[in-house]
Amino acid sequence: MVGDPHDIFASGVVRHPARILFRAWFRRSLRRQCARATVVAYVTEQTLQRRYPPGPETWATHYSSVELPPEAFVDAPSRQIGRPPRVVTIASLEQPYKGVDTLIEATAILKERGFALGVRVVGEGRLRAELEAFAEARGVEEEVRFVGGLPDPAAVRTELDQADVFVLASRAEGLPRAMIEAMARGLACVGTRVGGIPELLPAEASVPPNDPYALAEALARAAADPEHRSAMQHRNLERARAFAQANLEARRREMYGRLHRTAACSRTHA
Repeated sequence: MVGDPHDIFASGVVRHPARILFRAWFRRSLRRQCARATVVAYVTEQTLQRRYPPGPETWATHYSSVELPPEAFVDAPSRQIGRPPRVVTIASLEQPYKGVDTLIEATAILKERGFALGVRVVGEGRLRAELEAFAEARGVEEEVRFVGGLPDPAAVRTELDQADVFVLASRAEGLPRAMIEAMARGLACVGTRVGGIPELLPAEASVPPNDPYALAEALARAAADPEHRSAMQHRNLERARAFAQANLEARRREMYGRLHRTAACSRTHA
């Protein structure tokens, strides 16, 4: 289980005329599926389990669909902050749920306060032109740069390595791969309190969704306070190691072994 329809179909997350109906139907359906399943694997450690609990006879585990190869990790954080500090987000621009508009607004708030950020938006989608126009309307078209999609993981890592802070201003998430990849590069991270993000970041590095003022404060602190940023970097790199391929493989094998034994038992008693 990788996502929550309660969040995915919330107001402001996707634009669809049947959003409210989809939200109610998928939420009920997912609860039934988890309660009746033989095995459930969640991408979160606790978040999705609370809203969609397994049944009393269901065997449940958790492991992320994000698995990082050795080359995804740096040996140790190494950041020399630029002037202005560089912030990067990696986001699909197909739907509003990644909160890039909130990030643009936070950048404008900081600019009005005399704190300049250089923001790089990595990603593509049909809302790109709309978001570019919003950045221009807020007077931060020079600060917020849309760089489009990148061709491969190596290019993503290069972009991350040139940044000082990674931000994810999402309105809905499962367990975000982009943030885990940024953590593996030893980046300080700021995110919203949605989906599995609170399992990745401490409270002081997370903010409510749709709150550009709180996001601006968190970004300013991460960018301007070297000691705070360094502590975030080291903590994030260590947290990301839980998503190394070797660490996830054992839990995944356990789940498929359980399915195999259950299927074999069913055939025996058929």
